[in-house]
Amino acid sequence: MDADEQARRWANAQQKLRAAQLCYDHQLYGESVTRSYYACYQAMWAAVDYAAASASFAQADFGLDVVKETLQVITQHTRWAR
Repeated sequence: MDADEQARRWANAQQKLRAAQLCYDHQLYGESVTRSYYACYQAMWAAVDYAAASASFAQADFGLDVVKETLQVITQHTRWAR
């Protein structure tokens, strides 16, 4: 992945995460999960690129945080939390 593609994916992941938070804040939980999924997907590719030694630690850490937050939302709003 070249630097432009990496930057595009990273910006997209951050945008999707912001959209997920807005949806969550407005009790649009299904849409929040959908946006979170796409944020994870884009962040995953940024993290994969990190494994190839071209992304920063902060970007990889953000990707892991997105996954963690997504799993927390799912747990809070499903029977898995019970």
